[in-house]
Amino acid sequence: MSHYMMIRTSFRDAGALADAIAAIGTDKGAPIARADVEVHPDGAIMHGYQGATHTAHVIVRRRTCGGYGDLGYQRQPDGTLTLISDDLSNYRGDAWQDKLRSHYGCEIAKNEMKRRGIRYTQQTTAEGLPQLVATIR
Repeated sequence: MSHYMMIRTSFRDAGALADAIAAIGTDKGAPIARADVEVHPDGAIMHGYQGATHTAHVIVRRRTCGGYGDLGYQRQPDGTLTLISDDLSNYRGDAWQDKLRSHYGCEIAKNEMKRRGIRYTQQTTAEGLPQLVATIR
């Protein structure tokens, strides 16, 4: 039997989180199109195992993520986004979450550099993690 688990994160920016999810793809390495990562400022229903439902603000539907249910992040009163995941899912595991944190940080940094008008290039380290190189004039 499968149940949903909620795991606290430090993510706050739903758009950057959606971009990061699309950048790393599924837990099995399959690509996820950015259009398949839904961002709902007011929340939307996500569906789980055996008809369970939750409200989430960032959702990847089960047809895309390949799980028993949708993968979601729910906005908390303090502004953070909590992961809602099936307890059998690899999305709650350290490997996928570590990769997601790296890509999320990169998305936040890219947004800030764009805001400040700083040019940058994105590279990938030998470990497969994103790295930004700023061009300062």
